[in-house]
Amino acid sequence: MVLKIGVIRAFQLEASIFDYGQLAIGTGTLILAIVVAITTAYTSRRNRRIHIADKRMEWITEFRNTISELIAVCYMAAPPHDKEQLKLLERYLVLSNKIDLMGLTEEGFIWDEEHIVFDISNMEGFIHGKMGSDEFMDLKEIVLQKSQKIINEKWDKIKKLKS
Repeated sequence: MVLKIGVIRAFQLEASIFDYGQLAIGTGTLILAIVVAITTAYTSRRNRRIHIADKRMEWITEFRNTISELIAVCYMAAPPHDKEQLKLLERYLVLSNKIDLMGLTEEGFIWDEEHIVFDISNMEGFIHGKMGSDEFMDLKEIVLQKSQKIINEKWDKIKKLKS
């Protein structure tokens, strides 16, 4: 029995520097995992903000190009109409519908003078000869001002995301 206890004691390890080393390695690994998790969360959030900002920039560019082309097409499609101008009328309608679908207004039918969609719809009167050049130029300025306001709002959102 005494021999048995002596053998057992010989193989039992006392709390040694080896045990404290393993504890230090475990603690260091835990701290490293926490730092990696925080860094990954921060990087993920930053990348998401950059992605959203990029998508908004694409939207602004698409909106600006669509408004510019719409005004040009409307001006070129004015009476008198020939076959080429009927193609321009078709292009006007496509661009007008595109702007309607860009999410500029709340859901549902909007026929309110403060929305750009209202003014764009009124531009069709110039194409059909129901509006003079001066009226069209005034309406064009209104559309450009409202477009600039929309672009500035989107641009402000982009600037807030990147900071």
